[in-house]
Amino acid sequence: MPEDPREARVVAYLHATDVLAGGERSLLSLIRHLDPSRFLARVACDAADEYVASVEACGVPVERLRFPGLRPPGPAAVRAARGLTQFCKKVNAAVLHANTPRTNLYAALAGRMAGVPVVWHCRNLLEPGMRDTDRWFAWLPDRIICNSAAIAARFAGSRWQDRVATIMNGVDLAEYRPELSGAAVRTELGWMDQPIIAAISRLDPQKGHDVLLEAMRGLATRCPEARLVIAGRAAVDPAGRHAALERRIENLGLGKVVRLVGFRRDIPRLLAAADVCVLAASAEACGRVLLEAMALAKPVVGTASGGTPEIVKDGVTGILVPPGDAGAMADALEILLRDPARAGSMGAAGRDRAAAHFTIQAHAEKTMRVYTELLAARGGR
Repeated sequence: MPEDPREARVVAYLHATDVLAGGERSLLSLIRHLDPSRFLARVACDAADEYVASVEACGVPVERLRFPGLRPPGPAAVRAARGLTQFCKKVNAAVLHANTPRTNLYAALAGRMAGVPVVWHCRNLLEPGMRDTDRWFAWLPDRIICNSAAIAARFAGSRWQDRVATIMNGVDLAEYRPELSGAAVRTELGWMDQPIIAAISRLDPQKGHDVLLEAMRGLATRCPEARLVIAGRAAVDPAGRHAALERRIENLGLGKVVRLVGFRRDIPRLLAAADVCVLAASAEACGRVLLEAMALAKPVVGTASGGTPEIVKDGVTGILVPPGDAGAMADALEILLRDPARAGSMGAAGRDRAAAHFTIQAHAEKTMRVYTELLAARGGR
C-alpha cells in the first residue's frame, strides 16, 4: 500500500442510526485509528446531529444521506442508491464499508454501480422471530466482518461462509486506563465510600435492566451499602423507557440505592468510579462496555450468552451467570463486593486480557488487512 498519505485509499463508511451506542462508538474508534498512510475515512450518514458531530470531531468529512427502509423498495430507495453511488465517485472510494443493517443493501447496490468492493459489518444477534436477511443476501458483499464468533455462527454452513472474518471490537488502552480517577463521578452521585456497580448500555428491554433491578433488590438485603448506577438511553421511545425504569426502581423500593443517570459521554470516568461493571443483556453480540471495564481493571459480571463468553473468562476476569437469572446475578455481584482481593485479581487479569486480545490497534489492523486483501483481489485498485 502507498506510504504517501496523498495516495492513501479511501474507505467510504455507511451508517444509519439515531443513537450513540456500542456499534456507533466502535465505528468512531475504528476511523480514529486507521493508518492514514494507507486508508482515509469518509462517512455517508443517516443519523441525528449528535452522531454526525461525533464523526466530524474525528476530523472525518460527513455526507448526509437518507437510507429509507427497503420494505418494499420505492423511489426514495432508488434515489438513495444513486446518491450513494455519486458519493463513492466523489470521494474516489476504494472500499465501501456498511456499518449498520439498514445500509447493507444500499452498499451492495452502490458497490456494483461504482465498481467498488463492499464490506458488511455484522454486529447484531438475531432475536426470536427475526429473519436472517444478512445470511440470505451474503452473496452480495465481498467480505463480511463479524464482531464475535457468536455472530459469525449465523453464516456457518452457508455457501458464503468463506467471506466471513471475525474481528472483535477493540478498546483504546490509553483512554481506558486503571489510574483514571472516578472521584468526580462519586462526588456527583454522593456515593463517596459506598461500593458502586455500573451498568452502561442502551436501555432497551433486551439489555436486561429488569433482571438487574430484581438482582439489586435481592442484593440490597445482603449488601445494603451497595449502589447501582445505570447509564444510557433506549433506542426506541427513550423517554418512555426511562420513565418505566424509574417507576420500576421506586416500586422495588430501590430509590435510595439505584440511580438512573441517562446518556453519558464520560464513560471512562463513570467506569473508573465503579467497583464492578455488569451487563445483564439476555444475549449480547460483543459488549464493548465489558472491554472498557476490563481495560480499566474492573471485574465484570455478564451473562453466559452471545459473544460475552468470548470476552469474559469466567472465574478469571469476571463471573458469568445464566441470562435472566436475577438470583445468580445477585450472588455474583455479592461475591465481588465482599471479596475485594478476588475482585482486584479479576480486574488485573481483565486488563491483561484486554491488552493481549482487544486493543483498538489490533482491531484496526485486522480490518485494514481485509481492505488490503480486497484491493489486491481487484488488482490493487
